[in-house]
Amino acid sequence: MHDEAVAHRLGLIPLRTDPGRFVMPHECDCKSTLGCSKCRVLLVLDAEASEKTLVVTSGELVSEDEMVKPVSKDIPIIVLAPNQKLKFEAYARLGTGKDHAKWQPTSAAIVKDGKDESEIILVIESNGALTAEEILTGAAERLAAKVKNFKQVVSSLKVPKNA
Repeated sequence: MHDEAVAHRLGLIPLRTDPGRFVMPHECDCKSTLGCSKCRVLLVLDAEASEKTLVVTSGELVSEDEMVKPVSKDIPIIVLAPNQKLKFEAYARLGTGKDHAKWQPTSAAIVKDGKDESEIILVIESNGALTAEEILTGAAERLAAKVKNFKQVVSSLKVPKNA
C-alpha cells in the first residue's frame, strides 16, 4: 500500500480529544509547521508481521498524551504480509469540519418534533472524538461569537445622510 493511502486512513481515525486542552494550529504562538505540545500530539506505530499476515489496527497507535487516543481499537489501518514492517510517527492536530470532513465530530444531527407542540428533539450522533454535549456546547459558543461579530459589524455601518 502506498504511503499516501496509509496516511489517508490514519487521518480518518477519530481521536478522543479534550477540546479545551489544545489550540488550533493557526492560533498557536509557536508558529511552527510541526506544532508544539499546545497544538499537536505525537502518535507512534511500530508493527511487524512475523510468519503470518497481520492486520494492523488503531489499537496499536501509541499516543504521547494519554487523553488523546483512537475512539476504537479495532479500526483497520493496513494488512502486513509475512516479514513486512510498518513504523512511523504522526502528528495529530485540531481542525474544523469546514476545512476537511475528517475533523467533523458528528456523523448525523437531526432535529425532530417531540410529543408536545412546544417540544423539539435534537439527536446528535457523534463519531466519538467529542461527546454530544461537547459538540453542542462548542457549536453554541461559535454561533454566539459569530452573532456578536455580526452585531459589531452592523453597528459600525454608516448610513448615508441622503438615504
